[in-house]
Amino acid sequence: MEKLRARLEHEVAVTMGRLRAAGLAASGHAVEEAGRTASDLFEAAQASEQAERRLGEGQRLLRRLQRLRGALDRLDRGIYGTCVECELPIPRARLIVVPEAITCVPCQERRESRRAA
Repeated sequence: MEKLRARLEHEVAVTMGRLRAAGLAASGHAVEEAGRTASDLFEAAQASEQAERRLGEGQRLLRRLQRLRGALDRLDRGIYGTCVECELPIPRARLIVVPEAITCVPCQERRESRRAA
């Protein structure tokens, strides 16, 4: 149990570090680009595209951080590693790869196919 908690807390710390780094890089780079390329529409468009990519990465990291914190909460409540859909245990191999997983693979595949429809 303590190993699980340590792993999840480590993943939270790493994700927060990446989020901070992405945020700092985005703000500093955008200011630099705006001052240097304001007269060149092509470079301004490239800078805008890069800023959008960084924003997307930041949003992805925020969602992962929320899922990891949810996993810690489930661990505290004693339900970590149980699929929220079928209530069967999530295989250990899946939790090693995706420690914030809330569903087993078959249930996750069903969720994704419903979203695609």
